[in-house]
Amino acid sequence: MDTYEGSSSSSKCEEPTEPIVAGKATNPSTQPACLGALAIIGPILAFPIVTDFVGRMAVVLVVGLAIAALRRRMIDLGMWEEGGEKVLLQHGGESRDGTVLLGAYGVVMAVIAMLF
Repeated sequence: MDTYEGSSSSSKCEEPTEPIVAGKATNPSTQPACLGALAIIGPILAFPIVTDFVGRMAVVLVVGLAIAALRRRMIDLGMWEEGGEKVLLQHGGESRDGTVLLGAYGVVMAVIAMLF
């Protein structure tokens, strides 16, 4: 029977030095980037199927609500690393950043829906 030279039957598996925590991202800055990419690419992939503008905006609304619900669920489960949000909420309540971001997303996606 042929054996691979690089493997040995007596090799031990080393124990990890840090515990592996399920659900934690190795780089927390990738979480908003992944959700943002999904919020943009998801509707664009659906636009060839949906032909009218109102239907495309409905797709944008559904995807946007799904992303918001997923983010909220990740925060509830402790999987979302909240960086600047805690600082903003401690210094004067709600900020308007989320509203401005939502408006910009809606306008950009409306333009893309018209041009696509």
